[in-house]
Amino acid sequence: MFRDQLLEYTVKEKKIILDQIEQLKTLPEDVQIEKGLLIENLFLEDKFENQLLFSVDVNNSKLKSGDKACLILTTKKVNVVIIENLVNEISLTTDGILDLPLGSNCKLQISIPQLLDPIIELYNRLEEGAPGWFFLEMLAGLKEPVQKSRFSSIDSQKIDTKIQSINLSDAQKRIVYKACDLPSFLGIQGPPGTGKSFTLSVIADILYSNKKRIVIVSHTHQAVNNCLDAIHQQNPKIKLVKIGEKLKSRDLPSSVQTMSFTEFTLKNKKSKIAETTIIGMTIYSAILNLGLRRNSINPNVLLIDEAGQIPLSIGALIGYFGAGSNLFFGDDAQMPPIFQEELISDNLSVSVFQQIRRINPQFLDKLDLTYRMNEELTNIIGLNFYKDETTQKSFLMSSQQSAERLLDIDLKEADEFIRYCLTKENSLVVIEDNIEDGLFKFENHIQAQKITEIIRYLNEQKYPIDQIAIVTPFRKQVNVIKKYLSEIGLTTLPIVDTVERVQGITVDIVIYSVCTTDLNTLNSKKDFIFSPNRINVAISRARMKAIIFGKFPFITNK
Repeated sequence: MFRDQLLEYTVKEKKIILDQIEQLKTLPEDVQIEKGLLIENLFLEDKFENQLLFSVDVNNSKLKSGDKACLILTTKKVNVVIIENLVNEISLTTDGILDLPLGSNCKLQISIPQLLDPIIELYNRLEEGAPGWFFLEMLAGLKEPVQKSRFSSIDSQKIDTKIQSINLSDAQKRIVYKACDLPSFLGIQGPPGTGKSFTLSVIADILYSNKKRIVIVSHTHQAVNNCLDAIHQQNPKIKLVKIGEKLKSRDLPSSVQTMSFTEFTLKNKKSKIAETTIIGMTIYSAILNLGLRRNSINPNVLLIDEAGQIPLSIGALIGYFGAGSNLFFGDDAQMPPIFQEELISDNLSVSVFQQIRRINPQFLDKLDLTYRMNEELTNIIGLNFYKDETTQKSFLMSSQQSAERLLDIDLKEADEFIRYCLTKENSLVVIEDNIEDGLFKFENHIQAQKITEIIRYLNEQKYPIDQIAIVTPFRKQVNVIKKYLSEIGLTTLPIVDTVERVQGITVDIVIYSVCTTDLNTLNSKKDFIFSPNRINVAISRARMKAIIFGKFPFITNK
């Protein structure tokens, strides 16, 4: 039985995580620092009430705003919440005010969370005839999804009026009409720059105007925030609520209320705000609040964003939330979920979006017009990652406004290397490693120095530095690149980060540092370094130019 298989998979995953937690307790501190699980020599530089600012020399962590950690002082440990994590600076908040003098030397312990107990409990509750059972059988391919709900009651005139009032591609129009039929589920693939969030916001606006109760879920707070922000831009009159912590919602418009689920429940009892509000929360919050706890939200429609990053073992529980229509927005050619190494070969180690493609491909539609990349980059990305299953040709096209975008930099003062990198003749250039430069694993100073040369020249030409992203597979290389960039007098640093943290951004120029030149490391890490999904995400952030340092085993225009 499909439910039993998913339950067994989740129980295995929990055991693996618990074993890892026990193993980490025995690791020497230097190994914990290497793995980004411990930061030592945090020096307190400034403080205000319960907010503390620390400087740090070595920071391999992947902490994000709102993450929890443990601050280790001389005499005690204190639970903290991260405000911002920069390469040489970390700011955080504590529950109370600490009597900690400036210059104090502390450590920060990062733990591996174990969040699977609520998921296991929900699977144990899931049985034939219960909420979510029909959805589970559809995902297993045992039941046929309904293409058009007999309860849809969407005013077709409102759809027509909305579509005529905005500029939509043919694919966007087709998908909006399909979504407004309120199918049991529908997968909407959004390749880079094709307006996935915009399409979601149009659908949400139409459904809201037809008095549908809408809940938005995704795997991260940032993805939920992006959806709510897109809906606000589409129609500022829509009432929006984010369930979660305020620290995880700081970039939302001020009109979007942020509250705990308990606060929301109390307000809903008084004024039925769930009837007139679009609600956003992470899928983990939804499992707790819409699954395990009794609630009065009762959504008609669930909009699931970044479904390509939600594991099937979690996404299979979405039917339990009670919506008759579940619309999955995502792209299984971009960042996949993170699976435990011991489970990677398991047939259930796929995203919920991949499962829809695998079992019900007729319930999956594609956006096909990118408004981001120019024609050359679109062709390269399309040929490598977006082929039509029947014709084996790219289905991705560049829009009129993006097709002719070319990087136009004054190169009269440039040397040969800079000319090669920044010429407008080629939108993608590859700089192969010189084996005589040495063998590098997770730090490559040669690539970092060359990247710094490019940034220096662009800065001298007054090119907007915030329109550049430097991407690499490894956190250590991020730190190396930032170190070199900090030495050339930039007033603003470009985006420098790992691949998984740049999905969702758009810039003019992407510089990708493969970093590794050591053959043994390349072979052992090839599935990670040359993952098609990761390469796709890295390059497709660019509007005009992608510069690759290292090997590039994919199709180019040459």
